[in-house]
Amino acid sequence: MKRILLFLLPLLIGISIALLVWNHLWLPFSNPFHITSEIASIGFNPTNNTIRFLVLIASPIIILLLASRFYSKSYKTLSIVENPILTFPKPKKHISILITSIVAILFGLASPTFIASEKFDPFHEGESLGPAISVQAGQIPYKDYVMIHGVYQDPMRSVIAFSIFGRSIGAVRTYESIIKLIMWVLFGLFLLQVFDWQIVQSVFVLGCLGILSSIKAITIMPRDITSILYLMSFPVFLRAISSKDVHKIPFVAASFALVFLPIIGLGMSVDRGVYYGAMSLVFVPLLYFFYFKKSYYNTLFLIGLLGGSCVGFFILGQILHWNFSGFIEFCFVRMPEYKDLMDGFVYTMFAPRFGIPALTYPIATYIIIWKFLEYSRYSSLSLYQTLKDFVAKYLNEFAVLLFALLIFRSALGRADWTHINYSWFGILSYIFIVFSKDILPILQSKIQYLQNGIVIFSILLLLCIFPSYLIAKRQALSDNFPLGTKDIEFIPEKDKPAIDFLQKNLGKNDDFLTLTDEAIWYYYLNKPCPIRFNIVMHAIHPAFQHEIVDSLQKRNVKFVLYHNLHWANFAEPSAKNKILPIFMEYFYRNFKPYRTINDNEIWIKSSFIDSKTILN
Repeated sequence: MKRILLFLLPLLIGISIALLVWNHLWLPFSNPFHITSEIASIGFNPTNNTIRFLVLIASPIIILLLASRFYSKSYKTLSIVENPILTFPKPKKHISILITSIVAILFGLASPTFIASEKFDPFHEGESLGPAISVQAGQIPYKDYVMIHGVYQDPMRSVIAFSIFGRSIGAVRTYESIIKLIMWVLFGLFLLQVFDWQIVQSVFVLGCLGILSSIKAITIMPRDITSILYLMSFPVFLRAISSKDVHKIPFVAASFALVFLPIIGLGMSVDRGVYYGAMSLVFVPLLYFFYFKKSYYNTLFLIGLLGGSCVGFFILGQILHWNFSGFIEFCFVRMPEYKDLMDGFVYTMFAPRFGIPALTYPIATYIIIWKFLEYSRYSSLSLYQTLKDFVAKYLNEFAVLLFALLIFRSALGRADWTHINYSWFGILSYIFIVFSKDILPILQSKIQYLQNGIVIFSILLLLCIFPSYLIAKRQALSDNFPLGTKDIEFIPEKDKPAIDFLQKNLGKNDDFLTLTDEAIWYYYLNKPCPIRFNIVMHAIHPAFQHEIVDSLQKRNVKFVLYHNLHWANFAEPSAKNKILPIFMEYFYRNFKPYRTINDNEIWIKSSFIDSKTILN
């Protein structure tokens, strides 16, 4: 009991202090480009979310460190507690892999594929389907079209799906679901390695995350297949550090991945590439100087890093069509100037839906610091050697924790439930891993039933029944793999007459533009966007608005979808005037209202009216 109180006191005090000052932490507000948005209207600096989050994490740790001197005296009365270990025999590796893969596939099928399941979403699914038409037209990324997420995450996954299954919405959904299932299986294999092939703990963590994912409490996105591949390198390094025999090929492959995945990650999903890169900046020097520099693995580690760098940059160059300058200018110069101000929100910490995920982070980081202080108290080695041994012992946990902290930056940048939902699976993974290592063995030692193999087998069986039930109830097989579903069944009924009108009245050399932020219309009409921005909202920067005007003056844009009632559109048409003033001034001078079909307001270029073009 005393140990529990010593653990909880600094944690609770630190969190309480952070919550008390949360709404009082304000950085100066600056809006040099006059961006119009929700947070700009209240003068809120989007970096406030990050500062507040860092204070939330740091406060309990600071309190713990300040109390550590007192704790050192208190700990003299406490004996060292060695956690018991699970006593179940390990099945053979191929049996463990098979069982874990089955559980992973079941939960993967029961979990809705992110933005590729159930009701069709013209905005989010259009983020990929729209620019895919630009790729098929031979356009160059960041020169002829730009995207927020990444070349693969936006256009290329649709293009790949088209090449495999044919051009359809169902093809993209099927491809995403396949990647999702592969990702779940790889995650199961990663957990097996973390737990040294102990299937009970691996399936426990997989099951906990699977249940949360299947009830939509969290989302593990298909694009995080690269995240799992990146994390899978750390169990290999841990085996090498622990003097266990590691073959040259997996060790070089793990070293290769440590540099390769951050580089090509920039072409897959830019934020993930940046996060992997930040992790590698920490772990590459740490692994090399702490463990491999004076070991047998020295040369192998460096060969892997060099190979990963060379191959990574070559593949990234291919993905970008060697347009590195356009990529860097858009993603790392222009976008940071306005992205968070454009679509950010205030993180509403005191709303349970937002507060509960955020509170898992200070708890998780506090746990690892507590473990280190406890480890160092009973160590007779120097601080350097103690730290070195501690990092080696918890290398996998460190990797998962750092990854979890980094990806939550997406939720802080755009603080809505969707972004929180897919950003906190990392921290939950860490917490469940720690629970499985520290608490499950204690529970097994104290609960007699958990020492019975038949009981554990029954629990695993029940774990498989739950996702199986959801698969049947939700008709998940057809939802995951809708290859036989025609596009007409996905398209909203209200949009079909407008699509028909535009298809009949757009000539081969006529361009079309939508201002509704639904890039899906370029897919509907099989016409690439005539400007770089498939989603015009992303051109809110004044320089980009001038660029759009210049592009439209050179293109033969006949029709513009000005407004409709889709949720992604501006609430009122007049809002466009405030958000895109430079572009809208040009637009109103050169385009006129022409026809409204259901809620779709279609405008026409004035020159087409002047030429008395006959329209159907």
